[in-house]
Amino acid sequence: MKFKVHMLAFQPEYCVREVDVPNEQVRKELDNADTSTLEQAEESVGFLLEAIFHWGQNEMQNVRGVCSVSMGDVAEIKGKYFLCLAVGWSEMNPEQFEAYKAADKDQRYSLARAVEENAKRI
Repeated sequence: MKFKVHMLAFQPEYCVREVDVPNEQVRKELDNADTSTLEQAEESVGFLLEAIFHWGQNEMQNVRGVCSVSMGDVAEIKGKYFLCLAVGWSEMNPEQFEAYKAADKDQRYSLARAVEENAKRI
């Protein structure tokens, strides 16, 4: 299953990296997941985000000329945006994502801190 990662941390030019998480890994998690409660659904999203980070490393899937997924990049799952933090991920609303994407690299740090302080980590 392919997921989009907006490369906004260290990539010299903005691009979207497609991270391919093996289908069997995704299916196994989703088949075993009970998403009847918000907490359980968040656990499944957390699993997917960690899988995206893992498979987004160039040691796992080398994409020539594109950095590995890093803190400051933004993963997209079903139209929702998740900022990669030093530890974990934090959901961004669409307005936060657009402001973050439009900001220069120096401004992104401040915007990321605001997202991190005001949101629950996943």
